[in-house]
Amino acid sequence: EALGRAPTKKQYQAVIKEWLEQISGATANSEFRRTRGTVLASAVTNKDLARRVTAIQELHVARVTGYLRSGVDRGWIDADLDIEAIVYWTISQLNGRIIVEIDPKKKFAKRWNSLFLESVFHALRFE
Repeated sequence: EALGRAPTKKQYQAVIKEWLEQISGATANSEFRRTRGTVLASAVTNKDLARRVTAIQELHVARVTGYLRSGVDRGWIDADLDIEAIVYWTISQLNGRIIVEIDPKKKFAKRWNSLFLESVFHALRFE
C-alpha cells in the first residue's frame, strides 16, 4: 500500500529501502530465517514439502512482484527489467543471511545489510 501511495520516485525508493532494512536487519526475523532454512533444507529430499514450499513461494513472489509493478507503471522502474527474477534473487539473498546470523558476534551483519540494500537498488537500476 505504501508503494502505491508514494507520490514521487524518491519516496517510492524510500519505502522500498525501509522495507528491505526491516526484513533484513531485524533481529525478530532471525528466528523466522532459521526456521525457513530448516524447511528449505528438508525440502531438498522431501518432494511433497518441496512442492508445498514452491507453491507458497510462487504466491509470495507474485504478491511482491505486483507491488513493484506500480513503479514500472509510473516509469520509476525500467520496464525491461525482469521484476520477478529480481524478487526471487532478493528472497534468496535474505535466505542466505542465515550464514551471518550463525556467527554469535554477527560481525558482518551491518556490512551485509548495506551490501544487500545496495545490490537490490542496483538490480532495480535505482543508482
